[in-house]
Amino acid sequence: MAREVKWDVGHGSWDGFPSIEKYFAMGEALAHLKYLEAMGVLVKLSLGDVGCYTLSGRPPHL
Repeated sequence: MAREVKWDVGHGSWDGFPSIEKYFAMGEALAHLKYLEAMGVLVKLSLGDVGCYTLSGRPPHL
């Protein structure tokens, strides 16, 4: 998911990111997913060793 986000940091594309910046970008994307899960917007599903998020179909818990 972090790869598909439009990042405005001067590297041109995800492939141009230094490894450490990819690590931070993935952490930021995950933080947003966890926040949306806590708000009730997303539900986390476990598919074996892979975690996936899907829309909950409920309004956010405000």
